[in-house]
Amino acid sequence: MEQHLVLCFLLLTFGIQTEETCTELEVLGMTPIQKEIKVNENSLFNLTVHLHKSACHEQWNWSLVKLTIYNNGKHYDVCKNIVSSGTCKVSGSSQCVCLHEGFVQFTKWVTQQDNQIFIWKWSDFPSLSNEKIREITLFVELSASSEQSVLKEVMISFFVIVAAITAVILVVRLRLRFKTREAGAREVVSSTPQTQLPMMSNDQRNDRVRGLAPDEFYSHLMRS
Repeated sequence: MEQHLVLCFLLLTFGIQTEETCTELEVLGMTPIQKEIKVNENSLFNLTVHLHKSACHEQWNWSLVKLTIYNNGKHYDVCKNIVSSGTCKVSGSSQCVCLHEGFVQFTKWVTQQDNQIFIWKWSDFPSLSNEKIREITLFVELSASSEQSVLKEVMISFFVIVAAITAVILVVRLRLRFKTREAGAREVVSSTPQTQLPMMSNDQRNDRVRGLAPDEFYSHLMRS
């Protein structure tokens, strides 16, 4: 039993042939040390890579090229591509396509939610565990039309708020002015003395009637 375990350990340690990945992955339009790329929102984003095998000489057979996206603390597999001499096969998202030998392209219509990291990993057969990695961070910038739209919305919101506050202030002032005028009118009414008509005695009333002409007396009689 112990000999069997030792044999398995030796096979795992020395029996598996490990080789370094000899291919290199070039991202078109970017320098080898460039790690960031900026694009405008609502535009078509293309990320094209080219697998170079010039350093592999005759030992290269095929390579596995994978694309994953890192966003909000999670990795999402996008596509896997098997690239060999004269052929290229894609599995996964339809956003990845093989253009021609050694070229793989990822295409996506980007928005503000697409600020994320693209991770290209590739390795050569037979040692697919020795992966090389190239990370590219995508920054989506606001377009000129979007900036104007946002500014317009902010200005409209500002004027709506100002108009509402102004209306409230005017209503409060009108109410205070009305209450002030109403209170002043009440004070004037209460402070003004009421004029009382002089009372006439019966004798004074009779004397006044005697002095009337016949027509005037008749009219006075009818009114009373």
